[in-house]
Amino acid sequence: MIGAERDMMATLYRRIAQVTQTVLANHMGVSNSQMSRIVAGESGITLERLPLLLDGLNLQLVEMQQSNLITTTEEEYTALLFMAERGIASLKQRVAERA
Repeated sequence: MIGAERDMMATLYRRIAQVTQTVLANHMGVSNSQMSRIVAGESGITLERLPLLLDGLNLQLVEMQQSNLITTTEEEYTALLFMAERGIASLKQRVAERA
């Protein structure tokens, strides 16, 4: 497993620890035993169920450049977006002051 994959799995495991497997299994429409196998890495997950897993863990995929993906909560994404918008506004103001 490469570094990015390992980091993503660590994030997922931390999120799973905060949500019971039963709740997550119900959210995804799978049995408790199937959820147990998914968490243990003994079973895969279909692309159809991946959004349900991420939603159940309050995560979303955000595309960055080409094929690099990160996971973040909606709250973290909103905070990052806010900071980026403030930084851009500040930069525009400085450019306008120099003109």
